[in-house]
Amino acid sequence: MKKALKVMIVLFLSLTACGKKEEEIQEVEEEPVVVATPEPEYETIENLITENETEEDTQEEEEPAAEETRETAEEERPLDLDITFMSSTAIYSAVYNMIMNPEEYVGKYIKIKGFFAVGESYTGEEMYGCIIPDATQCCVQGIQFLWKGDHVYPDDYPEIGTNIIVQGIFAYDRVDEYTVAVRLEDADMFIE
Repeated sequence: MKKALKVMIVLFLSLTACGKKEEEIQEVEEEPVVVATPEPEYETIENLITENETEEDTQEEEEPAAEETRETAEEERPLDLDITFMSSTAIYSAVYNMIMNPEEYVGKYIKIKGFFAVGESYTGEEMYGCIIPDATQCCVQGIQFLWKGDHVYPDDYPEIGTNIIVQGIFAYDRVDEYTVAVRLEDADMFIE
């Protein structure tokens, strides 16, 4: 019993001592500590923007005016979707999504690549398209394009099967409940 009483007294004293230490620590923590450190020099966003604009201005002045190329056509309007650099699986998925959910892409400026093809539209008119094969080339998908400017087939168009890049504004027509005809309007077409 004496031994149990001694253990209880030791525990009681240690618990009381712990409580006092916490109070002392809290009192120390409440005192403010001031440390003088030099302020790091950060560039502001405005400075970075101004520097970039200055660099772009000098670059623009140095470049001579060139006839329209792929790069100048892309500068006219920024792309909303560029699938030319994606893997074949991602390209297939993106085009499939355009066909299944065309309303999500209307008015977007899209860039695709594939090979040139000629076909017949759902209205019976001749149409020109960019055929986009998947990795195994078993499930090809195509998007019609309306090349801006006055172009006559076959004189102005590449040979069927030629690798091309097309960029234009996405539009579609719902042919019936299950069929959608997608196209890129006001498009630029380049031979790859």
